[in-house]
Amino acid sequence: MFADRIELVAAVVAVAWIGLALATALAHRLPVPRQALMRTDVVVASGVTALLFGAGAALADHIADGRLGATAYDSAVWTFAVEHRSAAATAIASALRVAGGTGALCVLAGTAGLLLLLRGRRLDAALVVSTPLVGTLLSEGLKPGYGRLRPPAEAQLIPESGFSLPSGHTVDATVVLGVLALVLVVRTVSRRRRGAIAAVATLAITAAGAGRVYLGVHWATDVVAGWLLGAAWVALCAVVLLVVDRRARRRAAKPIPDHAAPTTVTTGPWLADPGPRRPRVSAA
Repeated sequence: MFADRIELVAAVVAVAWIGLALATALAHRLPVPRQALMRTDVVVASGVTALLFGAGAALADHIADGRLGATAYDSAVWTFAVEHRSAAATAIASALRVAGGTGALCVLAGTAGLLLLLRGRRLDAALVVSTPLVGTLLSEGLKPGYGRLRPPAEAQLIPESGFSLPSGHTVDATVVLGVLALVLVVRTVSRRRRGAIAAVATLAITAAGAGRVYLGVHWATDVVAGWLLGAAWVALCAVVLLVVDRRARRRAAKPIPDHAAPTTVTTGPWLADPGPRRPRVSAA
């Protein structure tokens, strides 16, 4: 069964991470060169990735064990959403549908990626620009495998077709906004700005998923699975940034022989350019 295979993959990933964590802990107790040790933050970020992916796979397998119908939680949330619909809330949910659609997210990712590229942040730009494609591949690759049907068509405010698990809009919003927030947070020094960026991204991602349930086009567990899957990708991107940052810092800290020292420093933005050298003036 498809859900069982995905859960098996998640279990293998979890076991691999446990082995990595144990090996790293052991290496820190041995006389191993510090450069050869894996950073703790990389291990933690990898663990978060495995945990989120495993949680999403376990949730999908639980739904599949119930033959992909609505769970008790789904029924309760769906009933609450239908009974509390209003004209204002419907307008907001419809606007979120457009703002969180593939087209709008592609424009956002492309614009942000271009600005990052112009600032010389090529890796950040690549991660952000690729997010719409990643979100589509993740959701559309899993939906046929699970084959879960959407809620009843008569309860949908905006008709949607196709399979339901995971929520594609939720995955897309989580991946695009999550990765964009990640690359902004890691390059921001101010704690207040970091908190503001994370809060805005979290609010937008939450609203995108909640709007899908309100419109009646997804079950609540479809949205939760989308959040978990998208967050796992964001965590994986954090691992990439941490690993690349460590390598860059190693290159920057590596001593350069006097005969090979350049006149300007071009190894990275974290090193200041000393500027042109002043000519020596010999004494008369």
